[in-house]
Amino acid sequence: FFFDFFPSVEFLCPATSTMLGQEEQETNVYVAGLSKNITDDDLRVNFERYGTILSCRVVHGRPGKGPKGVGFVQYTTPEMAMSAVIQTNNMYLGNTNITVRLAHRDKNKGVQNRPSTNIFVCNLPQWYRDGELYALFSPYGAIKSLVVLEDRKTGQSKGVGLIRFKRLADSTAAVESLNG
Repeated sequence: FFFDFFPSVEFLCPATSTMLGQEEQETNVYVAGLSKNITDDDLRVNFERYGTILSCRVVHGRPGKGPKGVGFVQYTTPEMAMSAVIQTNNMYLGNTNITVRLAHRDKNKGVQNRPSTNIFVCNLPQWYRDGELYALFSPYGAIKSLVVLEDRKTGQSKGVGLIRFKRLADSTAAVESLNG
């Protein structure tokens, strides 16, 4: 029924995960919306209360351009990483509101990747929000997380959604049923 109204919606996945083990992959946290004056040490100090940090860095642009406003924190266990995500997402760090989520890197581009529980959806209607995305995908199984990406300044939908199922079979079923 969905595609009768929105035939241009594209489902590209299930998304692929890296060749890294599941545990290593889920210990890395992505932090966006950082103030331009946040350093690696500042990031470490603010995130070490959630667990033992293996690495921590603020991403820098070209020389002379300064930080890009994003960083990565890698913990020793997935539980520590999830604790950081739950407790820090949408909190203020300094005078900026940060977005924190699990990072899913693909360092092995060009290498055959394993199927994943992640689904990337593009060309969503502009009025779509998390509730509509949940209503569309929840019949296929338990959802671990989902989000419709929004412009931070305007709050408008970017027409892109990310869904993460708890089970691979559920994400595969959703893609097979809705992709068309």
